[in-house]
Amino acid sequence: MRYDYKCPKCGYIVEIKHSMLESPAIMCEKCGTKMFKLITGGQSIFIKKVGEYTRYHKEGLERHIARREWEKKHPYEPVPKHLL
Repeated sequence: MRYDYKCPKCGYIVEIKHSMLESPAIMCEKCGTKMFKLITGGQSIFIKKVGEYTRYHKEGLERHIARREWEKKHPYEPVPKHLL
């Protein structure tokens, strides 16, 4: 799987491919600080009942937008749980 890692010091983001079972210590190429894994939205899931897909997709999109805005304002802090 592919995972995004972000440096808390300089904000550099890199995509790393590794197994779900691994937890590698990724160091920033620019400043040498230990990077942390970003939680991404993943893929949308289609739900068979009419209307449910739209509702869940919209809620996920709104949370994704709110998380991106929070990351712009607070680039060096971990994302709060309510935005994950």
